[in-house]
Amino acid sequence: MDDIVTLVTAQALGWEGLIGTEGQDPLQRAFFPGGLFGDGGAEGEAGFFTDPQRAGFFFAPVGTDTLETNGMFGGYAALFGNALLSLNQVPDGLFFDSDDDPTTEASLIAWQNAGQWYDTNGVVISDEDVATLLDNPAYEIAPIEDLANSNVNWSFDIGDLSTGEFTIRFVPVFAPIVAAAGTEYQFNVAAALDSANIPYLAADPEYLAIIAEIEGLPTAAEQQLALERAGTSYLRNFGTQGMLLTRMQAEQLFQMLAGRRTGNPTSNNAIAGSDHDDSIASMTNSLASVQVASNDPMRDVAMMVANAENGGVAQISEKMTAFISGAVSTGNIDGTVNGAGADYTGYAITAGLDYEVAPNLLAGAGLSYGANDGDIDDSRGELNVEAISVMMYLSYGSEVGFNADAMLGYSWLDYDNERRIVFGGINQTASSNTDGTQTTAALRAGYNFAFGDVIAGPSAQLQHLDLSVDGYTETGAGVLSMTVNDMDFESTTLWLGGQVSMPVEVASGTLRPSAHLHWVKEFEDGSNSVGTTFTGGTVPFTTPLDSRDENYIRGGVGVSSSLGNDGMNVALNYDGTFAHDDYSEHRATLSVQVKF
Repeated sequence: MDDIVTLVTAQALGWEGLIGTEGQDPLQRAFFPGGLFGDGGAEGEAGFFTDPQRAGFFFAPVGTDTLETNGMFGGYAALFGNALLSLNQVPDGLFFDSDDDPTTEASLIAWQNAGQWYDTNGVVISDEDVATLLDNPAYEIAPIEDLANSNVNWSFDIGDLSTGEFTIRFVPVFAPIVAAAGTEYQFNVAAALDSANIPYLAADPEYLAIIAEIEGLPTAAEQQLALERAGTSYLRNFGTQGMLLTRMQAEQLFQMLAGRRTGNPTSNNAIAGSDHDDSIASMTNSLASVQVASNDPMRDVAMMVANAENGGVAQISEKMTAFISGAVSTGNIDGTVNGAGADYTGYAITAGLDYEVAPNLLAGAGLSYGANDGDIDDSRGELNVEAISVMMYLSYGSEVGFNADAMLGYSWLDYDNERRIVFGGINQTASSNTDGTQTTAALRAGYNFAFGDVIAGPSAQLQHLDLSVDGYTETGAGVLSMTVNDMDFESTTLWLGGQVSMPVEVASGTLRPSAHLHWVKEFEDGSNSVGTTFTGGTVPFTTPLDSRDENYIRGGVGVSSSLGNDGMNVALNYDGTFAHDDYSEHRATLSVQVKF
């Protein structure tokens, strides 16, 4: 192929209209549409970017087959800076469809600059006048797409091509802060910060100092870390931590019901000060070794809820039983390409009442309070969640044979977020609080067989969680404070597996070792994005939420003790999440039940 750049340059004198005016050279013939922002839209003859203010790109040859832009000419730069806008950066326009024909272009009669509407002559139009026009369906507000189009309107003199084809390839060249990005999240943060260079947005000039701070870091790795810290890199954890907490509350209920069927009420209560045998003392000591130190009295209650003489479950009539339950957990949330992880601890206290409506059939309700406290990786802050949940349930079955549980719950969540922003000379803390709600539905069924003293069988569970978190605005970090839109998270899981237990007689009663194991399939991908923006006037951007692991294992082991004729049952259980790419979870539970 012949040297295209050389050919075009050599024919410059042959171009009609070449009068030496800036922008008329063949290598500068990328213009924004004439009349843009004028009467009649792109085809109009009056408005911005008309003679003598036509605007376009400068081009310069690089090698034999490349044209490189090195800036804008005309009246463009004063409004939009020295770069081509992306579609999410263009202003809104007020368009009028004069002929009700979707195949023709509507007229652009006004545009929005820094929150104010201007007509084709730059005269202010009030919001009230715009609202009146919009009452007519022929008017609409839409992005001015022409400002983000490539507007290729120059000519090429093509040499002899054997294939009869040629390709024009556009290669974007980003600002240094954007070019430093290594992930989608970093790119979006960088592009938002860089939009402070677009004059019409009138963003806070403090962003220019922040951009300089990031670009001044000595390595690409440090620049990327600064971009990670500039935005909220852990929005995914709002869903993960909230669901870990509410799922723990639901599992407390199911664990209690399963224990009721096997003679182990499994009320998840810590015990203290009882005259039990050495095996129970050993179990208590084991739990003490995993207890998380805390100044939180509610966490202490979760571990010490059975201090009362009568234990955690009391049969208050022949058919009605009250229960109280406490559990603690710990684990870590793994980081993803676009999100930071966290280490967390959690606890929950659950109490309720049920009634035996028929033999082996219970109906009841529970109330639970819990918390999940997360320390974000890389010292990026703390995200703490509290939840109050109400649950209704039905339970059917006995130790051997068919059994089933159904539960429906609703939760109110409260999030406290402290986000630390540290890079270069920047050291800020952004604070926020928001609320959320969640519905939980679960159905579990199984069948237990008796093999001598061994009780074992398969079980399955279907669980659905639907969590909504309200949007919020941070304070305290200046222009790096953020506004985050509403967030939605869903999880639908199928659990397939089974359980086994075996009673062993001891001098003071019965010990019952047990184990359970389930493969879990997640049906909701979890990938999503959240609308976010810095509060100082930059362009809004999306924060991506990466997908979650689809397959993992839930399992646990335990031992319970039925103590002679006292009607008391005590159990120590461990439950965990394994082979999960997103998080790990470990839960230790000491439980007690006393019937009268």
